[in-house]
Amino acid sequence: MLQYKILSSSYPEVLEKEVNEMIAAGWVPQGGVGVAYKHEHAHNLVSHLVYVQVITLQDQVAG
Repeated sequence: MLQYKILSSSYPEVLEKEVNEMIAAGWVPQGGVGVAYKHEHAHNLVSHLVYVQVITLQDQVAG
């Protein structure tokens, strides 16, 4: 079974660390890093960029 996960962070170095940890655990990045502008309306939060990486893990099937 294929597992799919989306990692995201407001800081590229944090996302990089998380992706490297997941790679060490057997996960594989899919495509490049996506970047989106997130506009916050509530609580007077400042708008910012969000960095996103999709990763997948193929479970090993005992044979």
